[in-house]
Amino acid sequence: MEKPNRLLCKRSYQIGQSIKITEGQFYEVVYNPHDTEETISIKHDFGLISLYYMYPEDQDDNHNLSRTYTKWFYTKKELAKLRIQEYEKS
Repeated sequence: MEKPNRLLCKRSYQIGQSIKITEGQFYEVVYNPHDTEETISIKHDFGLISLYYMYPEDQDDNHNLSRTYTKWFYTKKELAKLRIQEYEKS
């Protein structure tokens, strides 16, 4: 799976004063030496870096995993679908 450069958040969450992401906000994918081909990292609103797993979309049906990036961020396909829907509304 190709790693994106930035991600649009689908839903907000916050854990104390360390982790926070906000729905509708874009997050840049940042370098993390612990990343692999299956992971990406973003910098949260509080400035800390957090790692997310990038399972292939056809296999990413386990939203019980808290660090699955498609649970919290839109995929390229989802963004394209949103753009089409916005275009059709206008």
